[in-house]
Amino acid sequence: AGKPVSATTLADAQLVPGAVLAWAAGGRSLLQSRDRGRTWKALRTPVPKRTRITHVAFTSVRNGWLIDTGGRLWHTTDAGAHWSESLATGTGAARSVTFGSASSGYLNIGHFGTSRSEAAVLRTTDGGRTWRPQVIARSAIAELGILAPDAAHAFALLGPTDATRRQFFFTTTGGAAGTPSTLKMAARPAAFTRRSLRRARGKVTIAGTLSGAAGGELITISTRPVK
Repeated sequence: AGKPVSATTLADAQLVPGAVLAWAAGGRSLLQSRDRGRTWKALRTPVPKRTRITHVAFTSVRNGWLIDTGGRLWHTTDAGAHWSESLATGTGAARSVTFGSASSGYLNIGHFGTSRSEAAVLRTTDGGRTWRPQVIARSAIAELGILAPDAAHAFALLGPTDATRRQFFFTTTGGAAGTPSTLKMAARPAAFTRRSLRRARGKVTIAGTLSGAAGGELITISTRPVK
C-alpha cells in the first residue's frame, strides 16, 4: 500500500540482504524497500526520467547493476545516488545480469562473435572493469536463464521454448577452464581531447599481444556505440 509502489507497474523483484528491489522490464522506476515491504522509495536511475530498465541485479542495499533498454550496463555503489557505465561489454544485446559478489558476475548476451548456435555469457571478476566470453553449449540461454549465488557457483537454463527439451548447466569454478591467457593491449593515442582527436583524423589504433597464441586463432572485436 501507499506510493510509490501502489502507483507503479511492477513485474520483477529481487531479495538482497537488508532490502527488496522491484521493477518492470521497459519501465522507468526502480523501487527499494528496507523494511520488508512496509514502505518503499524510488531509487534514482542512471538517466532520470529517460532510462528504461531491462534488468537489475543488486548484491546489497547499496551495490547494484542495471541494464537499460539501450544495452548499457550501469553500476551503483550508493543505492542509485550515482551511476557509472561499464564500457567494456562491447555489446548492446545484454538481456540479464547476475552478480554473486560485488566483483564477480555474468552478463547474459545470448551469443558471442559470429556464432549464433552457441549460448554464451560474459564473465567479470573485477567488478565490470573487464569482461571475457564463456561459451556454455550449442543452444540458447533463456531470457533470465543465468544466476550466480556466489563468486564460484552459477547456473544456466538453456534450450528452446519447449520446456521438455531444455538443459540445465552449473559451474563450481566460475565457468573458467584451462590456464588463463595474458592479453597486453595499448591504444595510440592513449588519451585524447577533441582537438587531438581531430588532429589524428578521428582514428585510434589499438594493438596487442595474446600469450600462448599458436597462429590461426579467431579474433573477435566487439564494439558498442557510445551514444
